[in-house]
Amino acid sequence: MAPIFRATFTLKIYPNKWKCSSMIVLRKTGRPDYSVPKAYRPIMLLDTMAKLLSSCIADDLMYIAEQHGLLPATCFSRQPGRSTVDSLHILMKFITDTWALKDNHISLLFPDVKAAFLSIVMNRLLHILKRKGIPTQYVEWYRRRLENRTTHLFFNDYQSKLFKVSDGLDQECPLSPLAFIFYNLGFLDDVALAARAKSYEESNEKLRHMMEKGEEH
Repeated sequence: MAPIFRATFTLKIYPNKWKCSSMIVLRKTGRPDYSVPKAYRPIMLLDTMAKLLSSCIADDLMYIAEQHGLLPATCFSRQPGRSTVDSLHILMKFITDTWALKDNHISLLFPDVKAAFLSIVMNRLLHILKRKGIPTQYVEWYRRRLENRTTHLFFNDYQSKLFKVSDGLDQECPLSPLAFIFYNLGFLDDVALAARAKSYEESNEKLRHMMEKGEEH
């Protein structure tokens, strides 16, 4: 498979067959009303060859990010040797250090974005990757990977016609979590923001500044 995978770079092609997915729509158990979309969970099935290739590229990009410090030191998601427990230790230390200071207050904010993967704008993601220093050959490869994707829905015995997917990341693609981390640095989601100050008004103002700074980037 290695020569085929390398050809996607040397020949600058990405097979359309690998871009075609199947979206299986499953009912969430125990929901009172199944006439609303939130009562269903879509599961995306991707071509196996495409998932293998994406996994290789994800390993390459993670190595590049680590070697060149492209991600913040406080970023723990999907990074080797780091876990949720590590992030909790850092947050707890920040809190306990604040308590040790006289007359200090702390404010915490946990932003969340609905349908985070689906809300990603492709051109914006590619721009961020390039700006962060990801080599052009990888950015252009990812552009070919994301362009002209198609999928069809399966619901019970129903199968829809193929339709185009213009934005968002494929939920089950091994490369999507890492791509979302880069994107997430400017569009906050699953992040803990903490600020301390002499008053809650001042610490809350620091949080507001953090959010506005993130939106600017």
